[in-house]
Amino acid sequence: GIRVPFLGHIASTTGLPAPFVNKSRTPMVGMALERLNDSFEFKLKFWSIQAPEVSGNKINDEIAVMTAACKSFDDVIKSNPEQWLWMHRRWRAVETDENMENVVHGAP
Repeated sequence: GIRVPFLGHIASTTGLPAPFVNKSRTPMVGMALERLNDSFEFKLKFWSIQAPEVSGNKINDEIAVMTAACKSFDDVIKSNPEQWLWMHRRWRAVETDENMENVVHGAP
């Protein structure tokens, strides 16, 4: 994964969407499933994610795309943090990197 800001901290995330977005300007769409009350009813939400301009620097462009993608989830997660589920430790790469120990709130 690559390291980008997520919820105010540097976190590991996949870079998989970035080449598609940067090469062919493929639109990005965010998606979240929100549970309604305590019932077994859900609301499926979609939103457009604005892709940044391509600079020509592959690494910087990848980071810019994935930063935009991660940023788009901030409000969704903060509005219902108890419903956020992630299957891996996004902060593990930062936790084990001595150069990143003191980095929070944005990119290094």
